[in-house]
Amino acid sequence: MRFILSAVCFCLTLCGFTQIRAQDQLTTSASPAANSAATKPATSQPQPGLSDVKILLPGETAAMPTTATEPATEASLYLKGLTLLDTGQNAEAVEALRHAVEHDPNDAAAYGKLGVAYAALGQYKEAVVALKMAIRVKPEIVDAEDYYHLSRAYTALEKFPLALEAIKLALYIKRADQVNHESGNTSRGPAMADLHYSAGLAFYNLKRFREANEELKQVIALNPKHAPGQFGLALTYLATGDRKAAEKQQEVLESLDPVYAAKLAKLLAIKSDNPQGLVFVFKSSP
Repeated sequence: MRFILSAVCFCLTLCGFTQIRAQDQLTTSASPAANSAATKPATSQPQPGLSDVKILLPGETAAMPTTATEPATEASLYLKGLTLLDTGQNAEAVEALRHAVEHDPNDAAAYGKLGVAYAALGQYKEAVVALKMAIRVKPEIVDAEDYYHLSRAYTALEKFPLALEAIKLALYIKRADQVNHESGNTSRGPAMADLHYSAGLAFYNLKRFREANEELKQVIALNPKHAPGQFGLALTYLATGDRKAAEKQQEVLESLDPVYAAKLAKLLAIKSDNPQGLVFVFKSSP
């Protein structure tokens, strides 16, 4: 009996020891993963923007953020060119307006005023190129001032038919502007007397003296103190054989402009059976 009880106790003890060893093996196999998870340091994620922070050393100052300066726009260059043109700074106006058309090759207005600036500098070939570009891009934007200077450029280059065509367009546009003046539309450019004077010049250079005479009479009607117009009118009288009328113009010029009066006196002193033999080309003003 004692032997049986001893055997049972031995069996129970052996079973318990076996269960303890199994649990120890399970614990040991799981512990490396747990230990690695427990011992591995946590990696912190950088906060947005912190990587751009610069630690300043003693004596350093923080740099202020800079913003790119926008280049001058075509509109501002055009307005700058107009201002320079109006104040007689023609070379500077050319520079500004050249930049304007480089910025926008389809800006007819800038091309037109670039041509005006070139003409004011006496660069007539360049003026013609710029003004023709304005007409090609957008003819309806080209104004009387542009066509007036195109006529002057053609006259200086002795292309008189083209000069006459351009000044006729200038006169047409100027008359339209005068009709629209009551509605608040104002136009730049020369006075109507100056336009008629250029037309008279074009007719004169084409030896269409009677038409030149009519244009120059309109100049005097609009502005009796227009000395070039008075002188040109005298020349048309000489070209058509009306010497007495030319002598009367000489009297007018003596009180108005002694320089033109002296020029006319020299021409009157020349006796010629061929009045048109006294005719010479006017490239700009007489």
